[in-house]
Amino acid sequence: MIVDAAKDVLQYDVNFIGADGIVLASTAPERIGTFHQAGRQAYDSGVAVEVQGTDPYLGSRPGVNYPIIVDGLRLGAIGLTGDPEACRSSGFLLTKITEVLVREQLQARSKQSRDEIRSSVTRMLIFGEGPGREGSSLSLQEALEGLEVRLDVPVFVSVLENENMPGNGGTFDPLLTQLLQASGSRLYTYLFPNRYVVIASRDSYERVQQILAARTTQDGLTVRAGIGDCRSWQEAEISYRNANTALRYAAAHGLGCHEYASLHVDMLLDQLPGPVKRDFAAQRLGNLSKEERLLLQSYYEHQLSLKETAEALFLHKNTLQYRLDKITAKTGLDPRQYRQSVELYIALLLDPLRNGTDAWK
Repeated sequence: MIVDAAKDVLQYDVNFIGADGIVLASTAPERIGTFHQAGRQAYDSGVAVEVQGTDPYLGSRPGVNYPIIVDGLRLGAIGLTGDPEACRSSGFLLTKITEVLVREQLQARSKQSRDEIRSSVTRMLIFGEGPGREGSSLSLQEALEGLEVRLDVPVFVSVLENENMPGNGGTFDPLLTQLLQASGSRLYTYLFPNRYVVIASRDSYERVQQILAARTTQDGLTVRAGIGDCRSWQEAEISYRNANTALRYAAAHGLGCHEYASLHVDMLLDQLPGPVKRDFAAQRLGNLSKEERLLLQSYYEHQLSLKETAEALFLHKNTLQYRLDKITAKTGLDPRQYRQSVELYIALLLDPLRNGTDAWK
């Protein structure tokens, strides 16, 4: 959670390093599970360790590494990859935020108030921490029963994100209150730095969808929402992941709210890495002009009908055929052949300039 949150606000790769020097989480997935000598040294010494380009630290890259210390106890280290001089202040701030978050988690384990149980259970469900948690005196089933949650009804997860909120509170309050009242949900939690997660029963899905669709489109409201699919309690983690997928799609396409249940091709394509999408589109569309791309777009919008496309573009059918032939010559793909047409259609969906102010340049 800490690494994912840092990835959204920092321009550096971030590593969370355990007491044994093993990278537990990272914005660079290939580093997870590897040994980080500078992070281990920061943990052992209790002081920051900076790595210059020529320093022989095993498994470490240039950057800065800070120990995570909570109430005098060293728990691991946070590392930022980059020029130590440039990322030093960001690393220090992230470390302090991490220590606060860890301290909050440790305190939550000891208090076990109803509100803390509610938040803890929500996190256990969405992060897939199993039927019980080590060190907790309360099993997941016992906690759900204590919260008077029905276990025989499927649930879905909604994720709310406020783009302008640096921390807990503020703009979320009225919307969250309305959502909880309408859904009857007893399970929700705040996720640093700007999200709330709500778990609700399947019978409230339509009401939740209507509220989120209406509230997230109001002027001045900066909240976006992603809604996961309905699943059993044991699969709430999957619904949470799917809600995040829907949220990313909403953000990428300027939508206030999106449902995973409306999964379609371009939502799947959005999961591809940016460079892959750009390369796929460029290799197929790079030689086409703005007019040719728009012609292709119209061709697909009219279900590959030559007659309807020609009428929509005020072209003679023979002229349209000629221009499609030119597109085939430029791309090596014939939009009138099924498999080749699919490649061109996907390339249009992936074109990074499709929704930009300089689209099709």
